[in-house]
Amino acid sequence: MKRTIAVTDNIENINNIWELFVSEEKKFSNNRASYKVTKNNDKLIFEIEAKDVIALKAVTASIQKNLAIYNKIKSLKNEQRKTTKH
Repeated sequence: MKRTIAVTDNIENINNIWELFVSEEKKFSNNRASYKVTKNNDKLIFEIEAKDVIALKAVTASIQKNLAIYNKIKSLKNEQRKTTKH
């Protein structure tokens, strides 16, 4: 099974997200799934391969969770900047 996820954002965020995923393990220890991430200017492409639907769902959820954490941290940093300016 294969799935492709494209993430688009501004260059700064794409570079930050790229750095986050470059250090991640891309092949899981159970050998049921793996993914490859490539960067193209303002877009990241995740190419996921899985042996079954459960493994595909797990990898997709893992990627989404990391993206959600990144966005939450970015949001908290922006809020902190706003409060320190006043």
